[in-house]
Amino acid sequence: VSTQSTWGMWYWIILARHGGLGQIKIVLKHNLKLVPGFSWAMQFAFFLFISRKWEADEKLLSRQMRTLCRITGYPFKILFFPEGTDFCAKSKAASDRFADREKLPRYSYVLHPRTRGAAFCISSLAQLSAIGGSGEGVPFVVQDATVGYRGPIPSGWDGLFRGVFPDEIHILAERFTASELPLEQDGVEKWCLERWVVKEERLKEFYESSSGGFLNTNMVSHRTSGVKMALAMVYWTVYTSTVTFLIFTSLPMFIWFVVYSVALLSITRWAGGLEGLEMKAHGL
Repeated sequence: VSTQSTWGMWYWIILARHGGLGQIKIVLKHNLKLVPGFSWAMQFAFFLFISRKWEADEKLLSRQMRTLCRITGYPFKILFFPEGTDFCAKSKAASDRFADREKLPRYSYVLHPRTRGAAFCISSLAQLSAIGGSGEGVPFVVQDATVGYRGPIPSGWDGLFRGVFPDEIHILAERFTASELPLEQDGVEKWCLERWVVKEERLKEFYESSSGGFLNTNMVSHRTSGVKMALAMVYWTVYTSTVTFLIFTSLPMFIWFVVYSVALLSITRWAGGLEGLEMKAHGL
């Protein structure tokens, strides 16, 4: 559960550094599933796509939670972003209007979250942890992450592509076990709202103090090697350019690309995606 949508990229880097990158499942908007190429990798990884139509999303998320818990011995991490969008003037104004309508406090550093989907998944996994998803208990914790930036603050992916990177990224992670959380969805929704009050206070302290980090926390510092970053840039530039060149100059490569694309587009359109096939394979 996190704030700031671009933080997912930083979390991705942390998992790549410390292990577990292959276990992550990110909750995304359904329209991203329809993007050729980009979405296929996410379907292979069993990312969770939601339409924000709760009647359909509830059934789908229930199937997905049970499928993941049925894969015995497979640890997984689900990344939720309840705010749903980047913090900017437009989203801040919408959050303020919601707060005024619902008689809630206005926030200065976070947006009011959409809690239903995250609360449903947390509640479902907490209960599966208690009763056992496939005959034995499923270990379950919630990592609540709050992100603060020193220097330029990126706003969406367009800012990152323009080279707007912060000087420092501070991620405050707090861990909660199933025994520390309510099991019912209503209780989890209330817990999420309470966490956002805490996030607002933590970020206010972070940006208004000169401490250099979140107050009253243990700080672990990581710096990425410039040589490693340069090598990664060279590798992915060469790899992407080579594959693109071969698709348009090699007939076997072009045929493979067309067949592969048609097959995956068909699976996405008529079988609910690759993750849909996996759920059916588990009888869900």
